[in-house]
Amino acid sequence: MTDWWTGIPAASTTIECGGHTHTLRWDQGELTAVDHEDLKAEATLAALAGETVPCLDRVRAWDRRHNDVRVLTLASRGATDQLNVASNRHRHPRAPARRRSETELLDILALGGDLPDRLQAEVAATWTRRLRTGHAELEAARPQLQAALYGRVLIALRSWLAQPDLSIQLTMVDPSEDRRLERSGDTIVVTLPFAWLTEVWTRGLTTIFGRMCLSASTDEGVHWILDTVAPDLNETAQLSITID
Repeated sequence: MTDWWTGIPAASTTIECGGHTHTLRWDQGELTAVDHEDLKAEATLAALAGETVPCLDRVRAWDRRHNDVRVLTLASRGATDQLNVASNRHRHPRAPARRRSETELLDILALGGDLPDRLQAEVAATWTRRLRTGHAELEAARPQLQAALYGRVLIALRSWLAQPDLSIQLTMVDPSEDRRLERSGDTIVVTLPFAWLTEVWTRGLTTIFGRMCLSASTDEGVHWILDTVAPDLNETAQLSITID
């Protein structure tokens, strides 16, 4: 089975840490602090001195949030839906746990260098797997998963068809079921699985050659098979592309 990060390029950003500018880098599903040889040992020494290590704080927060469905409801849903998050909000150590949790999540979403998109990819992959295998929290999370898919499909279709007021009706189905886009009056009826986010959206394959991509598959990230539909929503075609 193809790793979920196949086809998603590495990304990095810089933050201030210990009076220096350090780099956080995401690659193949892992966020690392590249300027620290032994991050945990440095964190121990910093804790003894009553200091913090911002790089470690971000890496640990990332590890805690990689399956947090709220990432998909708070983060950007596309180029026309950019998230504006201040990264220097006031924190109070005695703030309620829920508020601290939200602050931590927003801090990660405020990172630059496309890292928030990579976090979305991780969360989407986690819940795609949970939908396939079952999970105790699945039913509680299903409305948020539906909303996450709906918002990203809506923005993608509005941009693709140049119809900013377009409305859609979405049915979230199992990955094995037929995927369709159909017109019904002024509405487009969409039938897609949540897995579309992992297969297509997080890999930047939503539209290609002027067509909307409904599914994408690859074995190694070089040769891809894409099922696409034309803007008239009638003509479908399977594309084979090779990334050099």
